[in-house]
Amino acid sequence: MIEEGLNRPRKLTLDERDTLAEPLLAGEDLTFGKIRKLAGLSGATRINLEDKGRDRLKGDASAARLGGGKGALKRLWPTLDEVRRAELIERLLEEEDEDALKGWLLGDIGATPEEAEEAVRFRPPDGHIRLGPTAARRVVAELKKGDPETGELITYNEACKRAGFHHSDMRDGVVFDRLPDYREALERHTVGGTGDPDDPFEKRMGRITNPTVHIGLNQLRRVMNALIDRYGPPTEIVLELARELKQTGEQKKDAEKKNKDNERANQKRRDDLQAAGYRDNPANLRLLRLWEDLGPMPRVCTYTGRPISFDDVFSDRVEIEHILPFSRTLDDTMANKTLAFREANRGKRNFAPEGAFSGVEYEAIQIRADALPRNKAWRFKPGAMERYENEDRDFLAERRLGSGRGRIRPGLGLSGARSVSGQQRRSHDLEPDGQRLGHPGQTL
Repeated sequence: MIEEGLNRPRKLTLDERDTLAEPLLAGEDLTFGKIRKLAGLSGATRINLEDKGRDRLKGDASAARLGGGKGALKRLWPTLDEVRRAELIERLLEEEDEDALKGWLLGDIGATPEEAEEAVRFRPPDGHIRLGPTAARRVVAELKKGDPETGELITYNEACKRAGFHHSDMRDGVVFDRLPDYREALERHTVGGTGDPDDPFEKRMGRITNPTVHIGLNQLRRVMNALIDRYGPPTEIVLELARELKQTGEQKKDAEKKNKDNERANQKRRDDLQAAGYRDNPANLRLLRLWEDLGPMPRVCTYTGRPISFDDVFSDRVEIEHILPFSRTLDDTMANKTLAFREANRGKRNFAPEGAFSGVEYEAIQIRADALPRNKAWRFKPGAMERYENEDRDFLAERRLGSGRGRIRPGLGLSGARSVSGQQRRSHDLEPDGQRLGHPGQTL
């Protein structure tokens, strides 16, 4: 939104949007000062995105890597239209035969041998969208058109509606007699499932990775099914949304500073990854952050004392290890993770450090753990499991408000599994005690 003096906040016009989109889609980052200049806005104009701790809008990363100042195809990129650029990126991603890809770049795109050689090493930015190519093209076409009657921009959800989709309602019309295990109703939210019908239910379906959400959804199912058993199916389900408490000006400044610090740290990690030739993706950024948490250089494995080099981090020699066993804590936060050499991780097995090591070896581990952040170091000390089970459970305390918001979308989806009427009905097999608890062996 744009705020100009005492005028009411407004959206960008279509012309202003198109003016800004051109350099952004070409891979150029735009500072908010540059945005004001390109859109013809005064220096006093306020842009709402500046309140989010940003100092710029980032351009198309794929375009920057191919057509930017150091891009493999910087000479040719400006000559390609939108369709040709999309075809080029698709070829770079999908073509497995490197010689065939080089031949296509030389013959169809007009690249030189040197440009083709560099282009085949293109690594796209990590990420994905929730739409397939056909749906994405239809939604983007609506976004480009805007509202023909008013000449204004339209939002993503409105563009989805005009393209014949709904931006968030993924219900399939199936109505259950009772709430099923969330993994059935929310299959697209789970990860790690094999999909093999011969595997046990939990292995086949996977789970939501956030332990707080996993527990909360199972509790929601139990409570709602108990209410259904007693009172019958509800006619309406209302979920209360978590709300942020209003922040003071000082708190907002602190939050913005923290966001900027995190952005700078992540940008440095991205630069380090690219300089070393590793993919810039969330998994590698997470590995790099865990490596930094090991303390000052030389960074060592807390369990063995052996140095872990930058290249070790991205090899099969090193693994992410849960300090306190995940099976006993359901704590999958960064505070409960560290990097360890594979043999140390396997040797530790399903124990806390105190239970896996003893004597001089355990004393040395505790000393090395002092280099870690405090929220990790205590987990290596004697009595850590007891402290976790009886006192701390800090991952739940720290995430209670944040995960409350994180549970809302899956919670709405799970509740919605029985809120659609007039469609096919399904029920689970009855257990011996008369309760429909879904599949045998599943965790409640």
